[in-house]
Amino acid sequence: MALRNISTTAEFQALLKSHQYVVADFWASWCGPCKAIAPLFQTLSSASAVPDKLAFAKIDIEELNELAQEYGVSSIPTFVVFEGGKVMDQMKGAVPAKLNELVKAANAKATAAPATAAPASAPTSEDPAKSAAKGPADL
Repeated sequence: MALRNISTTAEFQALLKSHQYVVADFWASWCGPCKAIAPLFQTLSSASAVPDKLAFAKIDIEELNELAQEYGVSSIPTFVVFEGGKVMDQMKGAVPAKLNELVKAANAKATAAPATAAPASAPTSEDPAKSAAKGPADL
């Protein structure tokens, strides 16, 4: 899923941890400009998401006001780009050209970023028990 509707703070924190880059749309159901730019954000998220690197999120400030406060959202819509869980860029307002630029820049960074390292518990191509049993003739 390219665009995630965030329903809890924990869900958002997990998204920040699982993706190097996240573009978040802070919005509200009563906000006219939020509704006007929502289809563009949906389209950009579908076209620009990079699996395991760049994710897109919608955060309703009425439901998750604590997240809006944490990231200094004072007007909506506000689009925030996170890199490594930290705010990298921000845009206030429903300006399509600026949103395109913001997402394009995040996508460029995500596609240029090296793949995230595999966790230490990830299986390796060689069984450690077999490599320990190798003698000098096997090397």
